[in-house]
Amino acid sequence: MNSVNFERVNRWGVITLQKPETLNALDLHMVIAIRSFLKDVRDDPNVFGVIIKSAVPNVFCAGGDIKAVYRWHTENDVDSLQTYIHEEYGLNADIQSFPKPVIAVMNGLTLGGGVGLSRYATYRIATSESVVGMPEVKIAFFPDVGAGYFLNLLDQPLARFLALTGYFVKGRDLIATGYATHLISSDEAKSLLTEILLTEPNRLDDVLPGSKTTPLLLVELAPIIECFKASSLMECMEALKGCYHPEAFTLYQEMLTFSPLALHIVWQYINITRGLSYASVLQIDLNLALRMFNNSDCFEGIRTRLIDKGEKPLWRHESLHSVSKLDIESYFGNVPLHPIVRSDVF
Repeated sequence: MNSVNFERVNRWGVITLQKPETLNALDLHMVIAIRSFLKDVRDDPNVFGVIIKSAVPNVFCAGGDIKAVYRWHTENDVDSLQTYIHEEYGLNADIQSFPKPVIAVMNGLTLGGGVGLSRYATYRIATSESVVGMPEVKIAFFPDVGAGYFLNLLDQPLARFLALTGYFVKGRDLIATGYATHLISSDEAKSLLTEILLTEPNRLDDVLPGSKTTPLLLVELAPIIECFKASSLMECMEALKGCYHPEAFTLYQEMLTFSPLALHIVWQYINITRGLSYASVLQIDLNLALRMFNNSDCFEGIRTRLIDKGEKPLWRHESLHSVSKLDIESYFGNVPLHPIVRSDVF
């Protein structure tokens, strides 16, 4: 079985992720194949729009192929690393600029690169099983795929909170954060998809249902999110340490286990990308990713979180205080740009 399937159904181009053994993590082959299909249906007058869905129960896409990234690193295969990141970000750009309606059906787990597949869709349909987040900081990376753009559409404290904690969003919070435009029960997903396939894109609003009512969990975390209003990462951590919310100290302790360098990089990234265009943010993402692949804690993070699970990571810095301003700025200084590899759709 192919890891991704492509069909034309009733004037829709349908992309189905079907790689359960990796929770639909996007490998290089999948990324290139999806880009090629998008190019074909973009230029096909008989295709009105695109649907991206999963055949794996309770999983949309768990992100990029991080294990392959780690393997290329251990093999010193710089070309594959660079090709992968160029192609993945190029795919995000393809979807963001696609001239026809795109529907993403997030039937479950949607993380990192999976958010890159769904967040730029015209319609983002989540179910009661959907769990969405950008947890890259936990592997000492940064929330990429343009997260500096879409997270910064939110209030700054919330954007920082989501980026620095990797918090998983569910229920109506998916609507509030922009991860989803519609929320349905899992039982409705199959029948709704059938109805969409029989509907022309200009009538989609007539068939898409109102959102399912669920509690807003982020409201309950307001005292914690308030801590992220701080003027510096150090002040934020102190505020979190002293916050009265019952979950605040636990979160503070968890963040202390993250790479100190990565926390500083993510704080800086969210700050400098606020107010920038999507294209500008994606360019920053590309340059930052390549620098972090070259010299940071990210491969130690990948190793201890995903490869040699359970091992305590050996970070480059002992604490947040030991990361210098020069350390941080070295990831954001002026260097020659690496242009995004775009397909002929542009």
